[in-house]
This record gives sequence, C-alpha cells and structure tokens, in this order.
Amino acid sequence: MPRDPGQLDRLRASHRGSVGTLRGKLDGVKRELDRIESIDYLKSPAGERARTLWETTAKRLRTVETRPRAASIRRPGALPPRGSTWVTRPRPHIDRIASAWLIKRFCDPDARFTSRTPPTPIARAFRSTSSAPSSAHHAEDCTFETLVKRFGLKDRRVRLIAEIVHEADLHDDKFTRNEAPGVDLAIRALAEATPDDDELLTRGMAMFDGLYAVLKSKT
Repeated sequence: MPRDPGQLDRLRASHRGSVGTLRGKLDGVKRELDRIESIDYLKSPAGERARTLWETTAKRLRTVETRPRAASIRRPGALPPRGSTWVTRPRPHIDRIASAWLIKRFCDPDARFTSRTPPTPIARAFRSTSSAPSSAHHAEDCTFETLVKRFGLKDRRVRLIAEIVHEADLHDDKFTRNEAPGVDLAIRALAEATPDDDELLTRGMAMFDGLYAVLKSKT
C-alpha cells in the first residue's frame, strides 16, 4: 500500500499507473487486514496504524477515481482524431468550401465531410463529429478564421486566404483584398454548375489549392 496517499495522483498520471490496479491491490490489503484483525486478540497498536493508513489511502483513491482525467478534457484548439467526419450544412459556399480545404490540407488529409439540413445544432458551419465545440462564426470571424485560430496555423498564405474568405463571405470591409470579389464569383459560378455537394467540395478545394499556389509569389 502506498505510504504517501499523494502517490496516487502521480501513479494515475503515469503510463504505468492504473487506478483500477490500485483499487484491486487496496481491496486485497483490506481483506488481509480483516483477516489479521480477526486473530489479533491482543489488539496490537501496529494493526490500528495499518487500519488508519488504509482508510486514508482508500479515501484518497475515491477522490482520484471521481476526478475527471486531464487527458479526457479537450484543450481549446486541439485537433480531433485523424479521419474524423466533419459536418456542415448542404450547399456549401466560399467559407465552408475554404474551411474544408483548410482541414484537408493542413489538419487531416483523411478527413471526411458530410452535410445535414439545419436547424440541427451539429450542422452549424463546420464541426467534427468527434469534437464538442462547433466551428461556426465566432465574434467577427468567419468559420475559416475560427479554424485557423483553433488549429494555431501560422502560414502566411493561409492568413491571406483567411482575409479573402472573410471579405467575400461577410462583406464588412474589414480587409482590403482585391481578390475577394473574383474568388467569390468563381465559387458562386462553380456552385451553380455543380448540383452534387460532394463534387462541389472537391472542385472548390481544388480552386483553393490553386489560390494557395498563386499567393506564393505575394508572400
């Protein structure tokens, strides 16, 4: 039995430590204490100290067992598992097509995409089926900007594309990007000519591959 109840936290956090294993060992110690007490007719002080230590350790273990595991708490900005399915609304336009491209190009090449009809909460802009928070507009940001910040991307060309997508999507004059109207028009034309959402995403992401390549000369 651990002499220092604080060892439980360290064992729990280590790869070798297992709360379940500790629980099994502690239960075994309890059975042995009960057996010894049943034949300890002289009531040895050592037995009382052992019982007190067991109770202290058992109480500490119960606290550890009911505390949320640090590893199970998703940090803001943490990536969902590789190969996750990302959900969006049907008929994606520039912000959501750009967001799909960003996910596929920089975050998860095995990502898959599907659509659901609003107003289901899961279908707001983009979110992974394996992550709790949605990736919709936050404050003044479009979805693409939200994802760039969440994933901690520092790529200069991605930042330029974020400004283009923001201006084309929100039209709030926050950024002066001459490319925004042309990119927006190209995506709208593509959407008109492409009735299938999966094909629209695929062809739209190819356009952003091209835009990313062209912007290399401007960085």
